[in-house]
Amino acid sequence: MASQRRAHYFQHVPFEGPGSIEPWLVSNGYELTGTRYFESADLPEPDAIDFLVIMGGPMNVNEEDA
Repeated sequence: MASQRRAHYFQHVPFEGPGSIEPWLVSNGYELTGTRYFESADLPEPDAIDFLVIMGGPMNVNEEDA
């Protein structure tokens, strides 16, 4: 029996989640976990995931002080 595929996403702000990526991953057999940087910066072990989604956010390179 094949093991379940594991996807993980990095989310930078609370109002920009995985959106339509989440139901696609779930319907294609992925277990989905996430790192929500606005809550915690805990990261999974690299060998614990098969697929990584890195979300964007409203921040930009000119906002280093923020």
